[in-house]
Amino acid sequence: MVSTPEGGVRDEPLPQELASVPCLSDEEVLSLARMAVAVHEHFGGPQDIEWAMDARRRLWLLQSRPLRIGSLYSEEGIRPPVQGYPLLLEAGDTAFPGVGSGPAVVMDEEGDMDRFPEGAVLVAPRSSPRFVRLMAKAAAIVTDFGGVTGHMAALTREFHVPALLNTRNATNLLKPGIHVTVDTAHPPGVRGEGRRTAGSGGDPTGPGRRAPAPGQGHPGLSAAEFRV
Repeated sequence: MVSTPEGGVRDEPLPQELASVPCLSDEEVLSLARMAVAVHEHFGGPQDIEWAMDARRRLWLLQSRPLRIGSLYSEEGIRPPVQGYPLLLEAGDTAFPGVGSGPAVVMDEEGDMDRFPEGAVLVAPRSSPRFVRLMAKAAAIVTDFGGVTGHMAALTREFHVPALLNTRNATNLLKPGIHVTVDTAHPPGVRGEGRRTAGSGGDPTGPGRRAPAPGQGHPGLSAAEFRV
């Protein structure tokens, strides 16, 4: 994808000889690292930043917002895990804390997101920012792979969707239609009621619910409002 003189972007095929060549030189990587350190020092803490490189290979900082990984749980927000149903999965990293309950829907980023039901729990092989289309409807998100500093993780914090990433085998353990409760308390885990949501089959419907962890306020500002 390249920029156009008119201000938009377009797709261009990548020459085969460039397929294995790094996108950035060693010096450009060092420049990017220096930019990240400077932003960190300016704001007094770790930042989630987005950047771009123009046709003259100049680096531009597009936006920056606090990366609140270390403060996902306030002191008053610590609580015991949800109890009452068998523990199906005890693994993963918390991208956004809270509890979400609903029927499990196993889907990757190429799935038909228009069919994702309101209040379901998304179970995906990997993190993808494409899942932003589901975040207003999802009770929670669980993935096999993905990091808490990635783009999708930042989006879950904006939408306040309880999210448990990098569980390694959620798509194998959480079967489609089973009603589950995702709890990101320490240790994080997923509990199941051992039943399918009525009328769902492999494509569950019906309401779910989610609640952010105590101490979490309203969603952060949008990316556009953070432009620098």
